[in-house]
Amino acid sequence: MNKHLFNYHMAKNGDTQKSLSIALGITAASVSHKISGVKGDFTRKEIAFLADRWHLSGNDVKDIFLN
Repeated sequence: MNKHLFNYHMAKNGDTQKSLSIALGITAASVSHKISGVKGDFTRKEIAFLADRWHLSGNDVKDIFLN
């Protein structure tokens, strides 16, 4: 995952790790761990949710989550 690009889109869309944790229904620690790659990855459902929330193109999704 490209955490710098993830953080760019998060900030661009006015989100924080806390706001994402609430929206995704997971803990803020889980969001942090997924961004840093420490424990697990975002699920397909979570990626689809973020793509919709942030209006990401298919290429954006690929660049953020599949690198």
